[in-house]
Amino acid sequence: MHLFHPFLFLVLPSLYVTTPITVASQITTPTTITFTPSASSFPPPSSPEFTSAILTTHNTYRAAHNATPLAYNTTLASFASRFLAGANLAQRDDAKTNGSPSWHWCSSGTLRHSGGPYGENLALGCSDVAGCVRLWGDEREDYDFSALSRGAWDGWSTETGHFTQVVWKATTDVGCAARDCMGGDGDGNESQGDKGGSPMRGWLLACEYWPRGNVIGRFAEEVQAPAGAESAAGLRLWGEAKGLWIIVVLAVVPVCEFLFLPL
Repeated sequence: MHLFHPFLFLVLPSLYVTTPITVASQITTPTTITFTPSASSFPPPSSPEFTSAILTTHNTYRAAHNATPLAYNTTLASFASRFLAGANLAQRDDAKTNGSPSWHWCSSGTLRHSGGPYGENLALGCSDVAGCVRLWGDEREDYDFSALSRGAWDGWSTETGHFTQVVWKATTDVGCAARDCMGGDGDGNESQGDKGGSPMRGWLLACEYWPRGNVIGRFAEEVQAPAGAESAAGLRLWGEAKGLWIIVVLAVVPVCEFLFLPL
């Protein structure tokens, strides 16, 4: 019997500080929930439907948190596409075997950030675009807006980092790429061992953001409380996550490194 792990998230999308900070060693906390599977439905990443789904779902959350709508940026989308194809991971273990790193991730369920200059959210195992973004956005249920407004908390949490990037007010652009973990994606990596399908089911989605969010010291001004109960209720109508088998949420903290704001 095979157990699939479709929804695997790297829950440190982007953490940036204005002064050097040393962060604790890696901590991984799994949580498992079982659901009934359904068929995958996901528009091609290059299609208008894909772009529309990305923007509509992101901007629904942003509107509820007093943030302006995002624009779709092809430079960011190209970076995400190259990242999944391996161009930005040439020196990493993920790119050394089985073709692209995304193929390795589909097979193993292990995600790694690009380390690029943008904010970044990753999701694995989604059945549609809106479902992926909704899983990020719904982290707001664990966000303590009250503690943030009282100055009792700096606003950063590994459990809510996707959400804060989604609604970060200063972010203006988003671009995304996806890979089908169920079948061939036409990325040209078949000759390198990419067979298209994999034991992991669903889609791998990578979204890049600019300017990047999750900057320590700026959460109070950049992450605003919901506009009201009506907006909060409206969010629940968007992007139901379908086709879930087992959800494993990983809380990951980076191993002692210095992070800075870009110039």
